[in-house]
Order: sequence, then C-alpha cells, then structure tokens
Amino acid sequence: MVLYLVLPFRVPCPTFWLTGFHCAFCGLTRSASALLLQQDIHQSLAWNPLLIPVLVGLVFIPSRIKNGRGMQIGLLVLLVLYAILRNLDQWTGICLSPHQL
Repeated sequence: MVLYLVLPFRVPCPTFWLTGFHCAFCGLTRSASALLLQQDIHQSLAWNPLLIPVLVGLVFIPSRIKNGRGMQIGLLVLLVLYAILRNLDQWTGICLSPHQL
C-alpha cells in the first residue's frame, strides 16, 4: 500500500505479467486504495471483491483458529477456485477480473 502511494507508476502483478491470467490477488492493492483512501466501495469491489473477506478475516479469524492445517488447505482451495473463476468471465458472464468503473 505504501508503494502505491509513493511510486509514480503501478507495479504489475507478476503472475499476470508472466502468464496473462489474473491471480486471486490481482487488483488487491488498488482495491484497498479505493476503499481506504477514497472511500469508494463500488470501485473497490470492481478491482477485487476479495478485499472485504480478507479484511474481515484479518480481524476475526486469527483469534478463533483451532485447526490451522485444515483452515490452510480450505483457504488454498478457495483461492485457487476464485483465481480460476476470475479468468472465466467471458464464459460465466460474471466479471471478476480487475476493472475500472
């Protein structure tokens, strides 16, 4: 987030740069900037709707972790599924890839 404010250019996602596919975290910095700095929730969700669950998870989940291994595998599966869905928007009709409103 600090780099987003300091640098005059945006740092591209290495996964998107190498493969052309959006990873689960593509647009997360722009999403956080839109939400936290500009208070624009609609643009934040357009950049990456994963930001809201990530912020909620950072606040509430660490205090309730009992079985860390199962949660890690579950989160990994969800992130992989989300990354796949982000790249299928032309077939599903749901636009999950980062975009400007």
